[in-house]
Amino acid sequence: MTYTKIGEVVCGEQATVGTGFSATRFRHTGFTTNVSPFVLVDHYHMRARTFGPHPHAGFSSVTLAFEDCVGEVVSRDSVGHKASIRAGDLHWTLAGSGIVHSQEPEAEGVSFHGLQIFVNLPERLKLARPASWLLPADRIPTMQERGAIVRVVAGSYKGLQSPAELPQPLTVLDAGLAPDATLVVPLPKDWNAIVIAISGTTMIDASAECTLAAGEAVSLSSTQVDGDFQLRALDRARVVVLAAAAIQEPVMEHGPFIGNAQDQLALYEACFRRGEFGAIA
Repeated sequence: MTYTKIGEVVCGEQATVGTGFSATRFRHTGFTTNVSPFVLVDHYHMRARTFGPHPHAGFSSVTLAFEDCVGEVVSRDSVGHKASIRAGDLHWTLAGSGIVHSQEPEAEGVSFHGLQIFVNLPERLKLARPASWLLPADRIPTMQERGAIVRVVAGSYKGLQSPAELPQPLTVLDAGLAPDATLVVPLPKDWNAIVIAISGTTMIDASAECTLAAGEAVSLSSTQVDGDFQLRALDRARVVVLAAAAIQEPVMEHGPFIGNAQDQLALYEACFRRGEFGAIA
């Protein structure tokens, strides 16, 4: 196994919004190694309308719907995109220079389970034209290997390539593991990764070993050479691997905006207040 640095195991914060949304939240500042470009990950359940129209700028807002979702969440935005997000789907909102969107159930009886991921954009894309797209579950390639079922949601893994066209190099793997099943995940030079335990218990082996239980996550990085790390389920488990090329730029946050300088955040705020992000029709 080639060298991959591993951080300390972190426990997610518990967060709620109203009565219809609860999450285990992981912020980039809570990890002990660099997790750029990932800024925030919510492992969440949503059962009622929660997030009406609100702005974003400077990053991508990504929704990964798990396959046990009941019903659908509807995404609408100020560039005219509307999508129904269902079990197993991936939805991507490239906020870029600024967008207004909403994402919430519009019917009774919805039980939505997934990840909400904020992915920072490099400077060259901070003012990109905003856009949104949906990758349905039936277009996501899946492989089975020695007790593991892996959905290659984004990027590539062992010859399988997701059709998701992304603004930056990034991999998302959604893996279900039987007891003692193992996966070896490559991590290219100058990439960072987060492994999130959705259920069960999983051992991670890199420069050191650690064990993840549900509600925990760990960061990894390959800064000098290409690396990899191994996952081994200690019981029936589910994990999500997020991996991407690191952005070597400052990260500054102000509410729903992510920039790399204060004047950039001020520009987003001014553009939003002038109505330049548009509105949901």
